[in-house]
Amino acid sequence: MNETLQKKVELLNSQMVVNQSSDQSHISHRFFLPEGIESLTISFSYSPKFVEYGPENQEIVRKAFDFYDDKLAKNKKVIKDFSPFKNLLTISIEDTIGFRGNCHRFHPEGYEIHVSDENSTPGVLNREMKSGMWTITINCHCILSETCDVQLIVHGTQSINQDKRWYNKPFEDIKKIDFTTNKESKIPSKNSAYSWKRSEIHCHTNHSDGVQTVEELVSKANELNISCLAITDHNTMSATEKLEQLEATYGVKLMRGIEWTTFYGHMLTLGYDQLTAINWSNVGPTSIEESIQEVKKEGAIVGIAHPYQLGSPFCTGCYWEYETLNLDYYDFIEVWNGENPHISRINKAAFETWTELLNQGARIPATCGRDWHVNETSKQLAFLYLYLPENPTIVDMRQAIKRGNSFVSMGPQIEFNAANEYISGDVLSVHNQDQINVQVDISEYNDSYAIVIDSNVGAVYRNDCEGDIRQAVEVKTNIDSQQVTWIRLLVYSDRRELIAFTNPIYFEAETYES
Repeated sequence: MNETLQKKVELLNSQMVVNQSSDQSHISHRFFLPEGIESLTISFSYSPKFVEYGPENQEIVRKAFDFYDDKLAKNKKVIKDFSPFKNLLTISIEDTIGFRGNCHRFHPEGYEIHVSDENSTPGVLNREMKSGMWTITINCHCILSETCDVQLIVHGTQSINQDKRWYNKPFEDIKKIDFTTNKESKIPSKNSAYSWKRSEIHCHTNHSDGVQTVEELVSKANELNISCLAITDHNTMSATEKLEQLEATYGVKLMRGIEWTTFYGHMLTLGYDQLTAINWSNVGPTSIEESIQEVKKEGAIVGIAHPYQLGSPFCTGCYWEYETLNLDYYDFIEVWNGENPHISRINKAAFETWTELLNQGARIPATCGRDWHVNETSKQLAFLYLYLPENPTIVDMRQAIKRGNSFVSMGPQIEFNAANEYISGDVLSVHNQDQINVQVDISEYNDSYAIVIDSNVGAVYRNDCEGDIRQAVEVKTNIDSQQVTWIRLLVYSDRRELIAFTNPIYFEAETYES
């Protein structure tokens, strides 16, 4: 797959058969132009070019003559003068900037079109060969034959090594990732009018590749005591056209979402202000940030889904291949995906990456998602618990996910706060404080388990427990001359499997200029 210096690279090869129903239509082909392509050669041919007057086209010809001049249809000499008729198909080209040109000409044989920053074929603009998504459109001006065979092949002359199929590994160099850490509010979130609500933010219906209908999904969510549900079909929002009616019937708060399913990674987009449609196919392997900005204009938040899931050809586009240089574009990372998430190798990799990002100073929340495709399962499920008011709005749900006012659990219910009022996702100023009182409550779990208060300097507290507990722990803000910048609660089963975790509470040591 790896191409070498100054080699021709095949970027597109399409062969098709069109018929008379494609007359006066446009058939577009989108492809990605990698970095280092200096020129394109577009080979285009179709057959037949010439069409004799006969049974396959006489009705079309007769109707045309009737429209223009009904006397012509009776004049056999006129038909003979026009014969043979011509199929006419041409090529239009769009690059990342816009429309680049059209080659509107009839060639008895196939022909080649050259595209470069200079010396392009007449009809095509000379300008920069910019990497990104390009479109070549076959313009079907006239098809008079019963069928027409079409071939379109695009080659690029490449000046650098480039692997066309796979691009980047997720978060390949964490130390190079930029992020902002001073945007969070330091106002505590704990509120007596709020509670932890069971939620699911990654699910599919028969509007994409899910088995269940929308109503069957929402009904099952109600049965599972899910309070908030985001419907995230692949590249479509059509399943969310009648949310209000379903909410009234089943008592589940519903949120519009889409799982952007690109060739180079999947992205959860949640909480759109209204029903909308955004064309995912505009996205190449280097242009995801532009699409994220487009999504956020619609009010939605954005998270990376299952970044380490095996990708093409096993699970098309599931592996996160986008170069992630600025974390501020993303509002969360799905670190637990699927059923039985606690024993998944890919989830462990995502959890470890999330921890590394936290240790680098990033403040990005983690979520879980069942990736719900089938209602019935015998496997264990995890749920995302959001801190919400009794009757939450979409804005409330978006904010809880984005701030990290949430925890993930396969059973235990968690209360985890610092200084009695700061919960997961909050930022606590620890200026001139040697230690912080942390409260840990575990309920609704009868088996033995272990709790760990984890941090950027490692575990700061551990205890073996059974049944409901309430514990107060004093956590130092500086350990072995290292500043504690975040803490989170981890819960392990008696088999030493992680079964629940919170998002961090962040500690910020304020400094004052003299």
